[in-house]
Amino acid sequence: MAGPSTMPPGLRAFALQRGIPTLSWHDRGHLTLVVDGRYRLQFRPDIGGRVAFSARIAALPAGLGDVMADRWLARMTNVAAGRLRDSAATLCIAGALSLQQSLAADLSADEVGAEIGEFVDALEFWIREAQRK
Repeated sequence: MAGPSTMPPGLRAFALQRGIPTLSWHDRGHLTLVVDGRYRLQFRPDIGGRVAFSARIAALPAGLGDVMADRWLARMTNVAAGRLRDSAATLCIAGALSLQQSLAADLSADEVGAEIGEFVDALEFWIREAQRK
């Protein structure tokens, strides 16, 4: 189980500056951050002292294998391929459609905040894209 010492200092400082309790990192090995009251970001320890974080975009369409669901998924993956060069956040399909990213262990609190801000911008894009018909 991850302990408090495994939380990178920049993430810890970011959380403490904003009054976000960090006990869940110690107790459950992750940290949840709700941004703008609607985006739920999950942070977990990753290899090399990095931190992986993710947020759910949408449920996978019912009836995968049906033409409309397959077209939606193909469109989403095509858009994701086109954004690889421009965004640190990547699309992930594992039970649901999610966005994920990794934070370096040596970031400052300000750099963590900037990374989270860019991630939320990408998340908003993907939520809109997922709702497009």
